[in-house]
Amino acid sequence: MTRKSTLMTVVCLLARVCTYGGHCTLDQPLQWVINPMYVDGITRFAIQGDGSPYVNGQSGVDAVINVCSGTGDATLLLSGGRTMAFSFSNLLASNSATPAWATGTVSAGFMNVRNIAYVPLGSNRADEYTFTTRFGSSVSTESVHNLGEFRNAEPVTNRNDNIPESE
Repeated sequence: MTRKSTLMTVVCLLARVCTYGGHCTLDQPLQWVINPMYVDGITRFAIQGDGSPYVNGQSGVDAVINVCSGTGDATLLLSGGRTMAFSFSNLLASNSATPAWATGTVSAGFMNVRNIAYVPLGSNRADEYTFTTRFGSSVSTESVHNLGEFRNAEPVTNRNDNIPESE
């Protein structure tokens, strides 16, 4: 992205926010459903939900595609008793540097799928296409309150790396 187009993007985003009196209302509400089983119907999925869909606006659920920030990230923020967890019990490989918490199950309160609104050049939203993106989350355990972030990141992605990260 050139300096001129970056400046134009920032100006457009600021204009959009100013239009709504400093409060953008364009973020798209989502519903996240975490399937407990892998596609084979036998294997438990490593990300486990609390058994109910995560619908934006329900108590303890903030689930949106971030349009206002310009990232296009799909984010899920949980609070108030809503839960999800990551199971590391079936690691493919570990070594002496593998943290103890990464061999069991840890709870998570935030997930981010980076720029899920990406559309490849020459395509439109009606087309079927694939692209590589990034996934991140904040995790914690009872023994260590906040372990920070872990990311499942592909070193090369199709999406634009010049847009800001979601908070």
